[in-house]
Amino acid sequence: MIGNVRVEEDKWPVIACGGARINTGAAGKCQEGPKVMSAQSYMAGSNVPISYGDCTIAHQLITTVSGRFSIEADVQVFDPYKLTADQYNGACTVSSGFAHMPGDFRDMNRVARRGTGWHNFRPGGSQPGAQSTIEFFDGSRGCVAVERLGPLWHGGYVWVLHATLCQAGTTPPIDSAEISAAVGAIHIHTYDPNGNLRPPPGR
Repeated sequence: MIGNVRVEEDKWPVIACGGARINTGAAGKCQEGPKVMSAQSYMAGSNVPISYGDCTIAHQLITTVSGRFSIEADVQVFDPYKLTADQYNGACTVSSGFAHMPGDFRDMNRVARRGTGWHNFRPGGSQPGAQSTIEFFDGSRGCVAVERLGPLWHGGYVWVLHATLCQAGTTPPIDSAEISAAVGAIHIHTYDPNGNLRPPPGR
């Protein structure tokens, strides 16, 4: 990936959750990070940078509460069917960025950076929908860090979601069904309205 993909909450501007590419049904705080692009799209075709259409990967964050969990989740997402005046860029894709798990989880966001007692890593693999998790503690809170992979696209994915889920205490244990339910309640919107000649779905 080309660009800064590290989540830095203190540097990211707040945006309206209503128009965000990531949101939930609950109230929350949404932020937007620097846009990035895939290295293979940057150098697509005869090593001419940015010559084959749009490859803007949005990186957005939501901080919210859902049930008994405090959630901080970020997504890298692009619109694989975005239509612009330029030729479509089939080389655009999102990579996980977590090549050295479970160690990479420790720098996921500010919650993970405070984490201690990392344990119980469960790798999910690389198939679409795969979910890798690891448990940790944030002070007196029991937490889990999650990576979930979106649909496959040209050697990567349409989106990749990272999240931390924390409860008020260390018990009861956070089970896999609760993790899947909490992450499943996060809505990821692939349609990119900026400069898109293709109308939104349903129109």
